[in-house]
Amino acid sequence: MDKENTYEPLVSVGVLSYNSAKTILETLESIKAQTYKNIELIISDDASKDDTVEVCKKWIEENKGRFARCEILTVPENTGIPANANRRLAASQGAWSKGVAADDILLPDCIENFVNYVKENPQAEVVFSNLKIYHNNFNEENFKEVDDMDGKYFCQKYGTAEKQYQALLRRFYCHAPTMFAKTSVLQKVKYDERIKGMEDYPMWLRLTKAGVAFHFMDKETVCYRRSISICKDVRDPRKKLRFFLNTVELFKRLYVYDNLGFFRRLCKKYSYCRLKLFDKMGLLKEGEISPFSKNLLITLDFILSPQAVYFSIKNACKKIFRQK
Repeated sequence: MDKENTYEPLVSVGVLSYNSAKTILETLESIKAQTYKNIELIISDDASKDDTVEVCKKWIEENKGRFARCEILTVPENTGIPANANRRLAASQGAWSKGVAADDILLPDCIENFVNYVKENPQAEVVFSNLKIYHNNFNEENFKEVDDMDGKYFCQKYGTAEKQYQALLRRFYCHAPTMFAKTSVLQKVKYDERIKGMEDYPMWLRLTKAGVAFHFMDKETVCYRRSISICKDVRDPRKKLRFFLNTVELFKRLYVYDNLGFFRRLCKKYSYCRLKLFDKMGLLKEGEISPFSKNLLITLDFILSPQAVYFSIKNACKKIFRQK
């Protein structure tokens, strides 16, 4: 490494891969092109069935001189995203950690901008930023938008970890691909391996509940590929939808329901049960809600949703009291 960089913190850039042979070289090249030099590269592969690992080994052999350290982690069987992320964190030796999916890319000054931010804001332990969204590939004609998932608003309005935790119980904020965090903090809190299909939302709640407040840097750092998932191996649309519904419901049971009042919990339960019912009735064609099913859902909500029942009872009570 250059002598001038020995005074800079080592940053662990971890790539999470699964069947990513078609896209991971683009990801690796974006890490190699970082203006910040003191980087270790860790690739954690979750039992890919294609030649992802072989592609990575060849690339590292040709480019390992660029990094402070390189390591490839492999497992014999697929374990899910949270377990893969935890393996990557356990192997990280850097003071700071930046994760990236094997179908996304980092902008050239991504790490440099984050390191400068935490130098200027020494109290920061977890930082998010803006995200550039593309469709299918990173050609400029496929650029869609710059988005922050209300991260800037969230960090400004809810300045403490406790306020952020309460806000996160209501909805999700901040784009996961942009997170830059202290490695020791992530290693202590860890991703929840009970929910194989969801790593970010549970981690946000675990971090803020542990007293870690989120910060926001108003710069673009990552390019995100929005397309049919390259890293997942679920081809049946209905199977994919069921997996999603069950994953979200498990997350709510573990993290959300116990922190809600009876009525709000009832509303969220109703939302899950109605979609499960429609799936069993075969009304979710190709794993999506058809126009007919959408209209039926609206009608059902108008009659049977907890909100509709509540307002019906409320209006009935008003009429009774008026008559008296």
